[in-house]
Amino acid sequence: MTIHVEDSIATHVGSTEGSLDVFRENYLDPGAVPEYKIHFLKYVNFRNGAQQAKRIVSSIGLVAYLVEIGFAPENAIDVAKQLNEKRSVSVANVMLPASHLDAYELCA
Repeated sequence: MTIHVEDSIATHVGSTEGSLDVFRENYLDPGAVPEYKIHFLKYVNFRNGAQQAKRIVSSIGLVAYLVEIGFAPENAIDVAKQLNEKRSVSVANVMLPASHLDAYELCA
């Protein structure tokens, strides 16, 4: 499946391209409020080592975050639905706005 981030000039200016990997941490407990760990791995100037993860609780929180970083609402909802069925989803070619990049920088 291909997920397209909304296509606009604003999406690309000041953004970094990479893959967004979303993991449902408590997938073994389907009745629990979902807890997600998100990694963004940029394609250019990637540094080896532990990568900082962003954590989000609830499907609503995940959808809101994905829309905030440029996903079309229907694509954000689709990602959340996929994570109800499997443990992880990887989205290639995401243009992450610069304002969100610090959350994923290399751990010290």
